[in-house]
Amino acid sequence: MRKIFNILFVCLSLALASCTFEEASYFETGSAQRANQAIEDYYSILTSAPNGWVMYMYPEANRSYGGFNVLCKFGTDGKVTVASPVTGDYEYTADSFYTIKQSAGIVLSFDSYNDVFPLFCDPEDPFGIGGTGYGLEGDYDYLVLSASNDKVLLKGKKTGSYSELIPAPADWQEYIGDGSNYSAKYFY
Repeated sequence: MRKIFNILFVCLSLALASCTFEEASYFETGSAQRANQAIEDYYSILTSAPNGWVMYMYPEANRSYGGFNVLCKFGTDGKVTVASPVTGDYEYTADSFYTIKQSAGIVLSFDSYNDVFPLFCDPEDPFGIGGTGYGLEGDYDYLVLSASNDKVLLKGKKTGSYSELIPAPADWQEYIGDGSNYSAKYFY
């Protein structure tokens, strides 16, 4: 009798467990649609700044090497023009490509070579202040944490260091000037 009771109990449990309960959706659209919309919004924000952006970058998460300014002008053709006083040439700009994509969050990726970002990411450390074989431990890929027309907050995908973009002044050369805007302001 006890075996029959146990078998009935198991069958009843399985029957109740097999019932499907419908859960209410918290979102009006699917996750892929929301990610695509965020990518479009971030792309629009980055390309709409008339003079580009000043990127306050701290290559290493603990800010051991200080902060650096990088000017970025994002084009609608997938190209970005960058400049920084760290190159030593205050009139120099470099062009490369960028993408905004879904990858464990929305990621802004500087995905081709230019002469500015490798200064922060190169393990050879052109400044001689970083760790041997690590350089300044900078990133090429940044998670977009928030974005508006006034500020974009990024987090390095590899190091977890934070960077902030604010709208750039009209004259990049005047901003870079004699190097007085060499280091980034403390923002986070």
